[in-house]
Amino acid sequence: MNERALYSGKYSGYTAQELMEVIDDQHIRPVSHYFNDHYYRQDEKHLHTGKLVHFRQVDKALDLPAGTAKKLLNTVAARYGLEPTMETDNLVRYKPSAAEDA
Repeated sequence: MNERALYSGKYSGYTAQELMEVIDDQHIRPVSHYFNDHYYRQDEKHLHTGKLVHFRQVDKALDLPAGTAKKLLNTVAARYGLEPTMETDNLVRYKPSAAEDA
């Protein structure tokens, strides 16, 4: 019930496109530059190598409206050649797409 409360955070009134830019700028881009480092390619705690992502934690960490990460995170991750390897209502894991590996 409390997840359905009206959102009055700093991103009130933002469009889906604007929220995707927030997710990109504050969640995916900061860790993407590390992926070229061989050490991080071996670390499953990295977004690109299977880190378990909790949609609600992303929403909370970025102060996004509830449900934003669930709706938009896959679209933003695709910009970096990432595709879900596992996705549920609450969680997702990514890996580089086959096109990125080739």
